[in-house]
Amino acid sequence: MREPMYEKLGRLPSAGLWIVTTLLVAVLVICLLGSIIGLMAEPQSPHLTTAVLMSEFFWGVIFGLLLSVIGAYCLAVFQRKAQKDLFKNFCIDTVDNIKAIVDDMVDHRQRTQVIHGDYLALLDIEFNVFARNREHIIHLPNPVRDNVRKFVNDCAIRRAEIGNHLFQFNNSWTYANQLHIGGQMVEAQRVRKEEAEMARHNADRALDQLVARVKDSADLVNSLKGVR
Repeated sequence: MREPMYEKLGRLPSAGLWIVTTLLVAVLVICLLGSIIGLMAEPQSPHLTTAVLMSEFFWGVIFGLLLSVIGAYCLAVFQRKAQKDLFKNFCIDTVDNIKAIVDDMVDHRQRTQVIHGDYLALLDIEFNVFARNREHIIHLPNPVRDNVRKFVNDCAIRRAEIGNHLFQFNNSWTYANQLHIGGQMVEAQRVRKEEAEMARHNADRALDQLVARVKDSADLVNSLKGVR
């Protein structure tokens, strides 16, 4: 299977390296032309090419160019390593934060029998921050990259299911209250027991699935820490 083009481009040296190399080559050419013109102006120089190649100035320029290219390449390598480490730590923080939010959400549900909407908002913050930095995921190797992407996507899907079921629960409960105010006690009771209760049950089930998904977050964090 062919690799996506953006992954190939991500492995190329940075544009700064090519710019520095091009400038250095231009300086070399200018210096060589200056040396040739200077030697051509001296009539006592019978072997122009040999004189240029044997001059200390020429080899000084060559040595300086090589050092500059090596330094620019090393800088590009260090920059890529720094970017990889930065995004790796970002992914570790994201996974840990999602796990902590889910644990707090479950603890709150056990104490109050209610899924609090504030925890869903906290999860949205984590998902949005990850989405804004998602293009940097190419710095991670496979299969870690795919595992991180799948973990965040699965958690986001479960969060959306919880939010939808809670929305249905609130709508059913509001409708039941309206029926109660209108004097339709029996229908209001039916809506609360059937529609609202079913929505609450589905929300609890979606949260349980989210809990099951984040249980293996420790393995994912360990695989991220092992990225070099």
